[in-house]
Amino acid sequence: MMHVPRTSWSLQKAKFINLILEQAQASRDNTKNDYYGRSYVAGFSGSSVTAGHDNFFNEAFPAVFERSLQPVFDSLRMKLDVRNNAIGNNPCFPYDACISTHLGDDLDFLAWEQSMNCGRDSRPLDTFTRSALRMKNSPTVLYVLSGGPAWRPDECQNVTKAMEDDVVRRSRLPSSVIDVKTIQAWASQDTAPSASSTSASSSSSTTTTTSNNNNLLASMEFLKDGNEHLFGPTRFGAVAPMGHSTFPCQEYKCVGPYNANFTVKTPGGNGANWHPGALGHQLRGENMAYFVLAMLLDAVQTMEDLAKTLSSSSSSSSSSSSSSSSPRPANGGGLQIVYPKQLSIPQVAKRLNLESLPTAPVMDESKLSVRIVRYVHHYHMNDVHDPPTSSSVSSVITVSVWTMLSAWIQEYLYHQLHHSRVVPPVPSHYHIDETTYPPNCFTDYEPRANRGHSISALAVNMSTLAPAWTQKLMHSQPANSSVFWQSLLSPFDANAVNKAQQRGLGYLDRKYAFFSQGLHSVLSLKVHTYHAAPVWLCELQKGFLKYPASMTDLDAGADITVYLNYFTRKGHGGSSSSSTVDATTEARAADQQSSKVLRGSGGGIPGNHLSSMVSTVALPDTTGTSNHLTVGSATAAALDDEAHTLRLKLELLSDQCYRTTSLVPPGEHLLVVEQKGSQQVNLAYVVVF
Repeated sequence: MMHVPRTSWSLQKAKFINLILEQAQASRDNTKNDYYGRSYVAGFSGSSVTAGHDNFFNEAFPAVFERSLQPVFDSLRMKLDVRNNAIGNNPCFPYDACISTHLGDDLDFLAWEQSMNCGRDSRPLDTFTRSALRMKNSPTVLYVLSGGPAWRPDECQNVTKAMEDDVVRRSRLPSSVIDVKTIQAWASQDTAPSASSTSASSSSSTTTTTSNNNNLLASMEFLKDGNEHLFGPTRFGAVAPMGHSTFPCQEYKCVGPYNANFTVKTPGGNGANWHPGALGHQLRGENMAYFVLAMLLDAVQTMEDLAKTLSSSSSSSSSSSSSSSSPRPANGGGLQIVYPKQLSIPQVAKRLNLESLPTAPVMDESKLSVRIVRYVHHYHMNDVHDPPTSSSVSSVITVSVWTMLSAWIQEYLYHQLHHSRVVPPVPSHYHIDETTYPPNCFTDYEPRANRGHSISALAVNMSTLAPAWTQKLMHSQPANSSVFWQSLLSPFDANAVNKAQQRGLGYLDRKYAFFSQGLHSVLSLKVHTYHAAPVWLCELQKGFLKYPASMTDLDAGADITVYLNYFTRKGHGGSSSSSTVDATTEARAADQQSSKVLRGSGGGIPGNHLSSMVSTVALPDTTGTSNHLTVGSATAAALDDEAHTLRLKLELLSDQCYRTTSLVPPGEHLLVVEQKGSQQVNLAYVVVF
């Protein structure tokens, strides 16, 4: 079941109206596959549940969601872009801070499914919601419970027809007529739905997300910080969230489509009991699509209602059909705007029947008139600049209802999504004040929408630096220390990835990390920090496994040194390595398209670590395909005076993610991670603020 509070429904409805109007006004001179305008972008983040593990990737519920929506979007000639960039066994931190890196920041709809891994700590949810708030399209966020109903086929052997009839009787709908208002009432989960909703132009507050303790969002423990709900008025009250759970289907166990095969995986039928079967994924995807399509239908019906009102009115001349005119532009232009007699701006607002967020200000009709004037100039006079200043320009234009509607919707969305969406302070007891600032995440994990935000892109090839400083960096190093860190597929996932590829399951998630290659080997990175804040350095998520004896954690096995403003101080220079990085990036992009594992012909991680690791975890077959970055090596000796050098310690943030105990000031720095002992270390994420 999907929980959609009334304000969240209104925002989605308004977004769909805006998208339909954009589509109608888009230029047909710049076509792509006969579709015009921008896409509606839905992004799904999450764990192996969303990634579709133990089933085919195209059976995962985001793919079902896309297939359910696509025919409707095609009929409206609108583009739909659905991204499933979930990663199995992903870390709560930093993944929830890096949603823009993995999914992009152009989302209209964003789903979170990590309650199984991150359901006991509100900090990742707080950070995730901040990331969503900063996205340019202010997506509506759907919080999805990872688990769901599950039963074995043999549990359905004793189901009788009488039992089935009883379930059908109890679940029968009270009426055969299901309209949009009925679906909205179901989705809102109000204890006592009001007879009429409040217009967004009204100052009256609406039913808040958590006012009803019986609704789904209020019951989600991971959305609570002690006694405070994350969507309370002092936190993210300006966000319009949605919730989803499949647990209510438990009462239909073994009946109808929820039969003995409901949790069976394909192919093979086996897998983790917390992974849905193909039918379970179909239920999730179609149920989500049902409510999203209902919101789209509400938008279409509202526009049809406006059109019927216009068609039922008698046609008249522009002078007789106008009831009022806007003031002349402040700059003295001769353009005069008149509104249609059939519908005034307040009447349009009433027909839309949209609810307002509690934190949103009341809409100012005078500002709306200014927006309409700009629309008229843009669409009717081919003038994208300010209104004309010459008094010789004289024109009277009757504004169409669609122009009024478009202006009103955009003003409404601005008030709801931008004006009122102030990112609140980070609670002091979280001890992660740096998340007040936007995180910049770099990882080689796949899938990743932001291709430029990889550790490979940060890696510095020391041969490109100024010779004098390269010599200083290499001064007094052991003879065998100039070795390479390697970018390799996680040894924890290698067997599963290879098996999935051989079976053609189509999974996209790959965990590539950088592995040190012996004592004093280093990874040198060019990082740009914008605020004085800690830097996050995160290693591979171990999950249910442990590192072999030859490996250790970053806080125990690595020295971290930052050479402040190294690339801007006189005489240093340097640039990021490009040829090897570009080749690796392109190869992995191709891998995502074909869903094939990059494989070579030899062993995995080279050196003395091989024998000890083989006995613990299976190794990826990566010889010839790993990214050998020539990054040189360094000791703790400063490249310059100590005033420009920070030697940093690490503290555990969460999972296998660490942060520096000292603040790194703004600037363009050289960050050096060095293996300081005999045990290997790895780096999977770098996050700066």
